[in-house]
Amino acid sequence: MKQRGWRLNQFARLAGVSRAHTHRIAHGQARPSATICKRLAAALGLEELEVMRRYDILPQLPDAPDERDLAELAEIFARLQPEQRRLALALVRFAEGWDG
Repeated sequence: MKQRGWRLNQFARLAGVSRAHTHRIAHGQARPSATICKRLAAALGLEELEVMRRYDILPQLPDAPDERDLAELAEIFARLQPEQRRLALALVRFAEGWDG
């Protein structure tokens, strides 16, 4: 809300949630229901599931790889010779199962 320059009462009105309840949610004194999450998401322009994860109604997603890292990996992989690609894939598959 602050990043968008909204006051609590403005946000509450946009979300269709009482100011008092919005205050309790914002200050960690209440957890929003799924219905309220849907309203908050619509007001913020976010996905409903993202809001539900923020309030621990749904479990968090595992960390996604950085898009820049994926792009760099794709560029490097494209420059490799076929045998190098097989070795690189074998190394990645090994690292994926490695706990240490």
